[in-house]
Amino acid sequence: MDSDPNSRFKKIFTDVSKLNGRVTSGIVCLNEAGDIIWKEEIRLNDEASVFVAEAIQMALKKVGPTKEKIVIFSDSRSVLMALESNKNHSEVIMKLRKILLVNPQIKLNWVRAHVDIQGVQKRTP
Repeated sequence: MDSDPNSRFKKIFTDVSKLNGRVTSGIVCLNEAGDIIWKEEIRLNDEASVFVAEAIQMALKKVGPTKEKIVIFSDSRSVLMALESNKNHSEVIMKLRKILLVNPQIKLNWVRAHVDIQGVQKRTP
């Protein structure tokens, strides 16, 4: 029996970083073997906060409507908490909830800043 409950899921790692005043969102998708399927990086508005949910939204748009089992890893606990809360009504959070509602096979998991996660070294810089 496999000890990793996500081993049969396609894995997507997301990250939003702010360095030297520049905000970038990056995502990478790995197959079950840990090989890169695709990766993408976009530059966001420099005023964007690190709380931004755009990386998760970008990942969901990239996979589109799907029947595949997917787990999206994010180090943004605040975004994941906002998605679970009925009190957050921001436009981005509401869009994400709607997408996740029609794609129940997509899971979201929090990770601690992608430390020691298999495959994260393959993520976009």
